[in-house]
Amino acid sequence: IHQFKLDFTKRMLDELDIDGIWFGEDWGTQNGLFVSPEKWRAISKPRIKKLYDTVHDRGKMVFQHSCGRIESIIPDLVEIGVDVWNPCQPVNNLTYLKKEYGDKLTFMGAVDSVILDTKGREEIEEEIKLRVNQLKHGGGFVLYPSHHVAFPEENVRAFVEFSKKYGRY
Repeated sequence: IHQFKLDFTKRMLDELDIDGIWFGEDWGTQNGLFVSPEKWRAISKPRIKKLYDTVHDRGKMVFQHSCGRIESIIPDLVEIGVDVWNPCQPVNNLTYLKKEYGDKLTFMGAVDSVILDTKGREEIEEEIKLRVNQLKHGGGFVLYPSHHVAFPEENVRAFVEFSKKYGRY
């Protein structure tokens, strides 16, 4: 699988005029990693580093998608060169991660998709204010839902409205 991904990445970089590659692997659940951080470091990290190095060697950016509470491997991802982490779910300690890695990593996401799916305008406004205030300092934040689901249309409108209101800083 790794060799396929490496070959495909090289082909994308060779044939397309792109700014980066979006890798998608879910390493976690809402409670933590699927495997221990030590096993992830032994099995996954070396292969992922090769993918990231291939992208960076071409002067492009690395976008990494991983759902779940993966804060225990964020230092590793920063070390091997992730540029953007999506969806940076709020089950992670985002305040701490921003403080520690905000100058090395762009956070994309954070807006709780459960709130966007099930709550109303007031809760959506509060959630957006919270996440912007939590992650805006020093830049490196893309306001975005923590998951991609079919949100109610009125909640999408509220998300857009409040993103425009609070998302400029």
